[in-house]
Amino acid sequence: SSSVLMKDIGVTYVSMYNAVVVGGPCVNRVAANLLGLTFPACGVTSGLTEGQATLVVKQNGAKQAVLAYGWEVDDTRRAAVLLSNPAQLKEKLSAAGKSDATTVMVQGSSTELSGITVA
Repeated sequence: SSSVLMKDIGVTYVSMYNAVVVGGPCVNRVAANLLGLTFPACGVTSGLTEGQATLVVKQNGAKQAVLAYGWEVDDTRRAAVLLSNPAQLKEKLSAAGKSDATTVMVQGSSTELSGITVA
């Protein structure tokens, strides 16, 4: 399988892809569209509160999309770090009783895996 890295403004039909979307609806048009929000959706309009990030699995036509985004850049980084470490993500989801969840909140005080929690 091949992967393609694209900026949000370069994506015409995201539904053609199983997509990993990093960056929230305030800065990423694709994220806003997948979440059903009007771009740019910043602050509380994004569905988050300060200090929070989220990982969300959404239907993307016949495909799937995973979104990783946060209130601020460091919050987004925490979600992306966790997403890029599948074994740790699986372990943290299991410990939180969220193994089957399609949306989880991600919090922490650093971007180190040991300091990142999910709920």
